Amino acid sequence: QGILDGLVTGDRRPEPVYEEARHVFQPFAARLSGDSVELRSKRYFRDSADCCCRWTLLKDGVAQVRGAFDITLLPCETRLLPLPEEARRARMDAAGGEWALRVEFVQKADEGLIPSGWIVAADQLQLGGIAEPPQPFPGRLTYAFSPETGELVSLRRDGRELLKAPLTLDCFRVPVGGETKYREEYMSYGRERLRDGLRTMRPTKMRFEDRMLPDGRREVLSVIAYRGVRKEDVPRLGHANEVCLTDLGPVEADAPGVEVTSTWTIEPSGRAHVSSVFRPTGRPVEYQRMGWRFVLDAPRTTVDYFARGPYDNYSDRKTGAFPARYCGDSTSFGFRFTTSQDNGVREEARFVMLPEAGLSVAAQRGHTFAFAVSPYSPTELLLTPHPECLPEPSKTELGVYARVRGLGSANCGPEPLRRDCLAAGETWEMSFDLN
Repeated sequence: QGILDGLVTGDRRPEPVYEEARHVFQPFAARLSGDSVELRSKRYFRDSADCCCRWTLLKDGVAQVRGAFDITLLPCETRLLPLPEEARRARMDAAGGEWALRVEFVQKADEGLIPSGWIVAADQLQLGGIAEPPQPFPGRLTYAFSPETGELVSLRRDGRELLKAPLTLDCFRVPVGGETKYREEYMSYGRERLRDGLRTMRPTKMRFEDRMLPDGRREVLSVIAYRGVRKEDVPRLGHANEVCLTDLGPVEADAPGVEVTSTWTIEPSGRAHVSSVFRPTGRPVEYQRMGWRFVLDAPRTTVDYFARGPYDNYSDRKTGAFPARYCGDSTSFGFRFTTSQDNGVREEARFVMLPEAGLSVAAQRGHTFAFAVSPYSPTELLLTPHPECLPEPSKTELGVYARVRGLGSANCGPEPLRRDCLAAGETWEMSFDLN
């Protein structure tokens, strides 16, 4: 997330941080001020006559109406303009979805390196409302849980199995930039490999109940304790095409773990309401993210989502990634960095749909979650430092998170601010719907 201390890779591809830096340094800004739009010029010597100011009204992340403000800002001028009539009506329509107004300053004519049509500055003003849930996919979902571990081990839609592995805890990410110094800590607790037979982080059922409710719904309660089993290390990380894990013996008795309490309420239609509470146990440590990981039996799928995007973003790198409806491909969803590292993360998701994989995840009304999509597990990325050496995709991995740690400088500079970290000992809660 900033490899080689730059915004652009050696082959001239702008990294996700490029878009964030572009937003931070943009020469104009817009924000909501009561029933008005406040437009501000950050230029010191030039007015905004070279740009037109246009707006787009979005409902649930999709453009509905477009227009323009007839305005020229003087250097350092701030001016209030009334909201467009369509935006005012949308703001009062609280039951009609989630509304936003995107304001852009666009270059009028070619000027030096800047072509006409170039978006010089942009901001998105959230007007309120709650996003409508997506339409469910055809077919009925059925669920099977393991009485031994309490985990979801089978998820079928009209008989087709969607999972390639049980649903499991996801609290580890491949180190990014300067995080490589934390690699030894991550792996010394057995937090690196969460699947592959669960050899190094093992789920232990503490409680499991499966019952039918009087209204015909099924309720499944599980309490699962995840704890590392073996210490591991990766020698010479980043200096070979492939690396191997080194076993350093069993973890200590007070090694960190996570206890997850989940309630699955499954409707006769197959829609499931999932509520989970993640409570750290053992020695207090800082986790990198906290949530669930689905391993889906689909080598490639469309990713249709309503979240911040369209590029990778984190809690401390998202101001230029506006919430909207985007569409991508699972095999290229994350940025391909020079070395393998965490990617494909989107913050503040209302929903994400994977049509070819047959799965849709939606935040419960008024809430959001973070998610990530990749053909590869954290283990596969960690053991293959160079992306060119990764195998052809054979699955799609979907992580759904209550929290994701920020990046800070993502290199040799400051760590993330406390607000963007998962504090040691903190408990996290998450609710979402499957349909």
